[in-house]
Amino acid sequence: MLRMEPKGKALKDEDSLEALGFKSGGKIYLKDLGPQIGWTTVFLAEYAGPLAVYLWVYTRPRILYGATAVGKPYSEVVQ
Repeated sequence: MLRMEPKGKALKDEDSLEALGFKSGGKIYLKDLGPQIGWTTVFLAEYAGPLAVYLWVYTRPRILYGATAVGKPYSEVVQ
């Protein structure tokens, strides 16, 4: 993230140094945002994670419902 002031607003990607009134010897401040995760990781965590948990509980209902749930039939909605 680029800024003209240490605590100022972030500069837009479209802004040019000329349009900002940048003079020779001026300073631009860069803030490192650190390591970022990719959109593929976000997608997998958002969609595949809950699906995996659902399938895990579906195949082992005793995890949430106790040992008595193993012998009971599933509802049509669940299947």
